[in-house]
Amino acid sequence: MIDRINLNGMTVLTEAGTGPFLYSGLISAIAGAEKVYIISKDSFYGKFQEIKNEFDRRTLSWGIKSENIKFFKEKSRLPYDIDLILNLGFVRPINSNLLLHCSKNLIISYMCEKWEYRQEDLDLEMCNRFGIPVAGLNESFGNFNIFRACGQLAMKILFEAGCEVTGCKIGILSSDAFGKVIHKTLIRNNSSSHLFLNLDELLNFDISNMDVLLIAEYSNSQNVLEGFSADYIKSKNPQLKIISFDINFDMFSKKFRIEVKKFLNSNNISLSDANVFHSISYVADKIYWDEVSLNQNITVVITDKKIEPLVSPQKITIAIKDPVYVFWNLFNYLAKSNYQSWPSIINESVKIYKSAYISKFNVIIKENTVIEPNVTIIRKISKIMALVHIDHCSKIYKECLIASSAEISVTFKIGNSCWIGTNSSIIKNINHGK
Repeated sequence: MIDRINLNGMTVLTEAGTGPFLYSGLISAIAGAEKVYIISKDSFYGKFQEIKNEFDRRTLSWGIKSENIKFFKEKSRLPYDIDLILNLGFVRPINSNLLLHCSKNLIISYMCEKWEYRQEDLDLEMCNRFGIPVAGLNESFGNFNIFRACGQLAMKILFEAGCEVTGCKIGILSSDAFGKVIHKTLIRNNSSSHLFLNLDELLNFDISNMDVLLIAEYSNSQNVLEGFSADYIKSKNPQLKIISFDINFDMFSKKFRIEVKKFLNSNNISLSDANVFHSISYVADKIYWDEVSLNQNITVVITDKKIEPLVSPQKITIAIKDPVYVFWNLFNYLAKSNYQSWPSIINESVKIYKSAYISKFNVIIKENTVIEPNVTIIRKISKIMALVHIDHCSKIYKECLIASSAEISVTFKIGNSCWIGTNSSIIKNINHGK
């Protein structure tokens, strides 16, 4: 057993969430970390400010010095001295964007078993290339038996889906350790449970009396349901519930032929006028239901219970209380999680003043551009088209678009997500947007 963790002199990066996910930063501080950086943000489970308030309350009541603990909403704002990264939800993905903020002594705690590794969580190839140690955990160590709790979690998920467990016929599709733990737990709770190690075993089994199929394929990014089609289920057991123990977007997107992960390139998340095959859309007003129903490019429709009966039965419908909120949150989540890092591209004809700073990643500067001194700031995901002049001491914030031939004078400030039209001329000392 470990009597005490010694993090003296180290800078730790972790997250703060709700429930047990609040404590890793507190533990790091108690263990003597010199600095603790904490990523937190609004989520389904809680708001950033509520999480921070609870964290601050704990530091005060536990007598923890808070001057070296800093909260961040965005990883891009982190300092460049991180020694230890904990692979937790808000911290992921751990890729080149994050590793640039780390010291030469960096260590990564994967916070999972070795076999649970997922490529989308951590760029292991880059870690190997730069000699960064990555440590897995033994979740069955000593008296902790953390992994055994997965069986209880599976029961909670089944209860929430309306499955009583006791007396129910439950199939588990899993090729990893999750399936074995879940199977034992369900058997102990008097269910008629059957574990399938692969799809062939499932297809050779009579599912006509099965109540639930639980999919527990944590690290398998392949389509584990290939051949187990909606038509097959309808012919054998139309009442069968299919539940995912850990939602793998790749698997389900492939199953329903929706390119979810690559939607930013293929535009599969769309409004009612979607022009890409197998798109996801939403309907929150009855005046649009026929447009969505008739659009052959839309496969999945997010809507509410009142509108759901109006949508074509050929569509896959998801009926929820607030379809607009869910649709755009899905859009934002996937946009952030699929963000790609690539080396900046700067044309050889570009003239850049020696004191100017250009990010090494994700910047494109095309031919005949001149970047002069005097504190002009252009933040991420902004696009500036041809023949635009931006004077000194101007600030352009995130996700702005400045169209061709615009002219912006000194000390002009553009807030987030603003658009400046073609041939616009804007004089000094003006703030536009928030």
